[in-house]
Amino acid sequence: MYGLLFAAASVVAMASPAPPAAADKVTGVREGMEYTQVRRMLLDAGWVPLDAEYLRPWPAYPDYPEVNCGSGWQATCSAYYFRGDYYFGVGLNPLESRRDLPVEWTSRSRDPDGLARDRRVVKAVISSTRQGNVQIEERSSVIKVACGTKKVWLSWNNAAPNATLVTCDYGGTAHDNWGWLVETGLEDEEAQVRRFSLGKVSSVAEFKRIGAQVPDTFTSHPWCSGAKPKTPLNAVFATLVKAPSQNEDAPYCFTPHFFAGNTATPLRRMPAADEVSPDVPWEEERLIAREVEILRDWRLEFEAE
Repeated sequence: MYGLLFAAASVVAMASPAPPAAADKVTGVREGMEYTQVRRMLLDAGWVPLDAEYLRPWPAYPDYPEVNCGSGWQATCSAYYFRGDYYFGVGLNPLESRRDLPVEWTSRSRDPDGLARDRRVVKAVISSTRQGNVQIEERSSVIKVACGTKKVWLSWNNAAPNATLVTCDYGGTAHDNWGWLVETGLEDEEAQVRRFSLGKVSSVAEFKRIGAQVPDTFTSHPWCSGAKPKTPLNAVFATLVKAPSQNEDAPYCFTPHFFAGNTATPLRRMPAADEVSPDVPWEEERLIAREVEILRDWRLEFEAE
């Protein structure tokens, strides 16, 4: 009799469904949920998706541009959102039909770079002025690590809202710097990241205010061309390149280099200069493009206020 009861209890235990996975305390998302439901929950709760479309030549899921998938028959997918001071990520397992995306894992952490809680700063220093520069090394550890410098500058110009110049500033008076020109919204719809050698951080507006001498850390220096060069038409960014001079009274001089062009076409450097071969992997440059796009999107979000 006892043996029959034990056997019956064993069968019931085996037939009982496994307890559901614990849901994330903040979002309510749990493993096994379909991504369509998860996405709706997150959007309704104010979470903002990080668009990952630039990570691939075409969207894996056109309706979900934030979903990024690997390659290969066992590849998995993921999507990330941010809200306030937090990032939230979900790992997704596409089934053979690739129509369903059940959640395999969830991850929630504080914003590591302080970008999500820095909207007011972005609004104040970027949206309120037509063009300028701002230091971002404390706001983006990704770009700071890629640069390997103590200072990193982000330059913008509302005349070309989809173009951003990032300068890795080594400091000192040599101004022997380099950086990336990041452009989106081009004809091929791909984010374009080009690396150039750069000089002293400046802007087109600042260049126009400079007279016959370029002010520097300890003293002023003349223009290498003698007279101050003219500003090219459609100039978007300016950088001042320092070089030795033949003048004993002024051992150094400056030459302005400009990035000029029109919307939806790649900017050209004037005078023409070759791009510098990147020392960082292309995957890392893509991360830089994403960081820059976050700042750009926040600027556009607050621009109407």
